[in-house]
Amino acid sequence: MVCPAAPVVNTPPTIAYNPATGTTINYTTGGTATAIVATPSGGSGAGAAATTTVGACTISGGGAAFPTTNIAQLSFVGNTVTAQNINLPNCVPQVAATNATLTCPESQGGAAAVNRVWPVVCPAAPTPIGPSVAYNPAAGAVAGSGGPVDFTGVTGVGSPGTGAITVTPSGGAAAGISTVNNCSYSGPGSTSFAGAGAVNLSFTAGSTSAQTINLSCTSQATAVTANLQCTETIAGGATATRFWVVNCPAGFVAATQVAVPTLGEYARLLLAALMLLFGMVTVSLRSRD
Repeated sequence: MVCPAAPVVNTPPTIAYNPATGTTINYTTGGTATAIVATPSGGSGAGAAATTTVGACTISGGGAAFPTTNIAQLSFVGNTVTAQNINLPNCVPQVAATNATLTCPESQGGAAAVNRVWPVVCPAAPTPIGPSVAYNPAAGAVAGSGGPVDFTGVTGVGSPGTGAITVTPSGGAAAGISTVNNCSYSGPGSTSFAGAGAVNLSFTAGSTSAQTINLSCTSQATAVTANLQCTETIAGGATATRFWVVNCPAGFVAATQVAVPTLGEYARLLLAALMLLFGMVTVSLRSRD
């Protein structure tokens, strides 16, 4: 006589969570969080009576920090021990840290769901910090200092000259911006200089690419000096005025050409006759001696 096989008992698996329910899940400043690992055990059988579902999970109370609030449902059947991940949606960091609640309904074998809950925190957005900037020639802190920026290319009076200041960024964070603009000249020679109003440089955190302040002057009969000033603004930092002394050299004065009159044919004959006459007079005077 053969004994019949014992009936299979449908038992939904038990789910262990890592991190455990109730543990605060902290997002990174990049808006990401590590998935929750759901591991089944102790189940048997098949079908709905042997199935445990987790989800669909939702995130509530997060406002703009959690634009995506729904997470797909997971399903574990019978004697499976294969873990699955509750993948959390990205958050969008705001000015201040945002607290929200992750709720995952867990149902075993079709029974009423039991909520599994985790606090979730989206951190405050990092403060943008613009890069620092270095100048060549170096900038001064007050009018009459900094530089000098010596212009070149001048020829005659009224000819153009050019000058340049190299601006190199370094550092910064969180896509911060630094700018150099609002430039102007001052001083008695300022009307001989141009190009300041067109200066509008912008540098993003992490950039190391230099940019140039390009300037021009119109030469005069004597060298001309003025002061250049520009506004430097660093996001998350200070706003300061930077100064340079700018020099435009004197233009060269062209030599004046004097026209020398030339003798015509008649004048040359007259001059020759006078010279001959002068020679004859000289000989006559000497013979009398």
